[in-house]
Amino acid sequence: MDRTLDWFVRDAEYTAATEGQLAALHTTLTAENLQPGSVLHTWFRDRGRALRAHLSALFTRAVADGSARPGLDPAILAAETAAFLEGAHLLWLLDPEQVDLTALHRRCFEGLAARLKP
Repeated sequence: MDRTLDWFVRDAEYTAATEGQLAALHTTLTAENLQPGSVLHTWFRDRGRALRAHLSALFTRAVADGSARPGLDPAILAAETAAFLEGAHLLWLLDPEQVDLTALHRRCFEGLAARLKP
């Protein structure tokens, strides 16, 4: 589980190193397609659902293999993680001089790893 969570920190490092060009595009397109019926609304909604399903499966496997404590709600953890990822990118894109994306990810996922420990 720790290796998986480390991936999120490495992704933040990559995003920061590339000045967030893809993150900015993703965030902009998501915001422009919030309304049902907009051109990409269904695509972004389904992408969010797929991300949460993938994360939920990851947390479910971690509980099953003993790398995460029992009794966790994988769907809630998945939504929480996805919300953090989207929000952290938005904060950083708006104010990169004040928001350290990598440090923010590191702190969040270290905390999550501690919460998951059996």
